[in-house]
Amino acid sequence: MPEYIDELKKKLFPKRVVCIPNAVSQFKQKAFLEQKTIVNIARVSRVKRQHLLIEAFALLKDKYPDWKVEIWGDTSCDPVYTKELKQLVMDHKLCMQVSFCGVTNDVEEKLEQASIFILPSKREGFGLALAEAMSKGVPAIGCKSCPAVNSLIKDQYSGLLCEDTPTDLADKIEQLIKSQKLRQYYGNNAKRQMNEYSADVIWDRWDQLISSIVKE
Repeated sequence: MPEYIDELKKKLFPKRVVCIPNAVSQFKQKAFLEQKTIVNIARVSRVKRQHLLIEAFALLKDKYPDWKVEIWGDTSCDPVYTKELKQLVMDHKLCMQVSFCGVTNDVEEKLEQASIFILPSKREGFGLALAEAMSKGVPAIGCKSCPAVNSLIKDQYSGLLCEDTPTDLADKIEQLIKSQKLRQYYGNNAKRQMNEYSADVIWDRWDQLISSIVKE
């Protein structure tokens, strides 16, 4: 993403850095955003900060007992952190509302069943799962301090950006829980926004870059 250009120029490539993002699947069927399900899709690791999601949802669990959180991703990457998260779920009495679902090979199906996507990462290179959620029309919440996330999500247009605290994340989650209309608004904008990451657009940028290098 563009925010890494200066960093790369300083450390590795002082002469020339070109930003071309990943291509993102363009899902035809938009999520309905009616099920009371919050989804996180990422490997379970400290850099992804799933603990922020659990701690935030703990502040809302009594007010919205019919909502649930599904955490999809490999739990073997950081077994110590995974154990800490499961203990956190038990401590907050969230066992009936928060699930560690493991790896999935059908991301679109999981997004189809979601009404909110949350990626509380500390750092992302691009955030492909986030982009796919947005392409599916699922409103997303991420941390405003997180590179790549804070440029994919346009705050209050295609999703919400929050501070790195459970309290502020809980506030943003509640805004979306309370209003399906708001979820639809952000989701529709997110889906349109992801058109700029379609395969045709991205491959064309690669073609232009390679052609320019050949000419030089």
